[in-house]
Amino acid sequence: MFRWKLWLVVLPVAVFVLGVTLASCGGGNGCFGSFNSKGIFVAGLCPTASPSPAFSLAGINICQGPPPATPTPTASGVPTPTPTACSPMATSTAVSGSGVSINFNAQGVLVKGKQTTFTDITNAVSTLWTSNNNPPGGIQVLQPPTSSHGGQYTGLNDGCACINASSSGITSQPITVGVGVSSGSCPPCATVTATPAAAAAQISSSDGQSNFSATVLWTFNANAPVAGPIVSGPDGTANFITSDRMLHSIDTTGHQVFDRPAGGLAAAVAPDGTIFAQGTTSWIYGLDNRGRPKWKAQVGTGNGPLAADGTAVYAGENGNLIALSDGQTSWSLPVGNPTRGVIIPGGVAVASNGGDIAAATANGSWLWNFAPAGGFRGELAVANGVVYAGSATGGIYALDASTGSVIWRVPSSAPVTSGPSVSGTGLIFFGSDALYAVDSSGTVQWSSKSLVPLPHAIAALSSGTVFDAIDVVASSAMLDLGGNVEWSARDLGTVVQVSAGPSGSVYVASSDGNVRALR
Repeated sequence: MFRWKLWLVVLPVAVFVLGVTLASCGGGNGCFGSFNSKGIFVAGLCPTASPSPAFSLAGINICQGPPPATPTPTASGVPTPTPTACSPMATSTAVSGSGVSINFNAQGVLVKGKQTTFTDITNAVSTLWTSNNNPPGGIQVLQPPTSSHGGQYTGLNDGCACINASSSGITSQPITVGVGVSSGSCPPCATVTATPAAAAAQISSSDGQSNFSATVLWTFNANAPVAGPIVSGPDGTANFITSDRMLHSIDTTGHQVFDRPAGGLAAAVAPDGTIFAQGTTSWIYGLDNRGRPKWKAQVGTGNGPLAADGTAVYAGENGNLIALSDGQTSWSLPVGNPTRGVIIPGGVAVASNGGDIAAATANGSWLWNFAPAGGFRGELAVANGVVYAGSATGGIYALDASTGSVIWRVPSSAPVTSGPSVSGTGLIFFGSDALYAVDSSGTVQWSSKSLVPLPHAIAALSSGTVFDAIDVVASSAMLDLGGNVEWSARDLGTVVQVSAGPSGSVYVASSDGNVRALR
């Protein structure tokens, strides 16, 4: 009798604890998780494009008008299928004059075996709306939508533009929009292959011009803002630490490989894929790509790992720069409070926000020290034996990585807030009172005061383009080598961190805890 009564107490408590745990994993939105591509249930990973793990997004239709009414869920949680698909737009739309709004909606085509259903994804967190001018380099024709009004564009200037929507690696066919022009006078947009492989960056249109669009490869909700840089692993994972002191490792499909408690600003990743992270106390861990400890070392507390090469991880701990190899401290040098680090030939360079830039050899001796005017600000970057760094009084420096001597300096009239970031073509981008593009000789190729990025919100890509998160209202843009807007995106929330990912992708983290991979 006693055991039976005990179960009356234990069972409800167990059910309550399980419910709370699942709700916390799912962000409190009623979604406890979903099945990944291998059929494994992942707690807390909630689908955004598909209402059920059994359905997958197969295509996106753009239709004119506001989003349809939300379907009533069935008992299984799958929206009631609409009788037919909306009619995708096949011809251009013309509106009279600037200041006019035009509404579109994105309808997701969902499949499960031979069953097809449809759902509105116009304002889904994973849906990215983009627009670009036609021809490239012209004035902005359309104002992109905000996050709460996906598909609602506003005419800015007379001309022609193309819009499209993407989600989970699927891109819609682009639609031509003409502002202040007669119907049919705009050239057609480029077509794309409506398959999951439709993430190609460049597509040639029928008139020989190049058109670009963005595709959301995945969206992950970390439930807390990213605290520092997002670091790519050699296997394509995105590794970052959030403000709630958790390290997340996300694979190329947007699924979380692992998470674990962590401190510091960011992780560091070695060429062999070893992930280094500060613990929540005085330990630094070397982890394999599944998050399992390979070694740990008690070193103190600080900003944690800054950079790693094939032999050591370099970290800022207790006012020192330390080098760790296989869990053993190789050396320690007093350096202050470094917040950024990069691997240079034969060693490492680190910088403290508002302080100096210093470089040490792999053997633990100082190479050089440099004091930028007003102190270091922004990011550290290295390319071809040159270290690039920003300053608090404005402008960036190019420093010889071996000696620390100044090769050149490009001034600006405000502190550096974003960058420098070096593209695959050698252009160096940074944000200050304007967005600047500088070549390797220190010559400013172009600058734009209308494209001033948010802090830590630019990423130069291997193609030479640069992603620029401008502000909450004007959203984000991808710029070509000449500073022309290739595409602009709907509001992504307040962007707090942007990093270049593998294969031409870019990671964009917002203050709402969402991290997106765009390409």
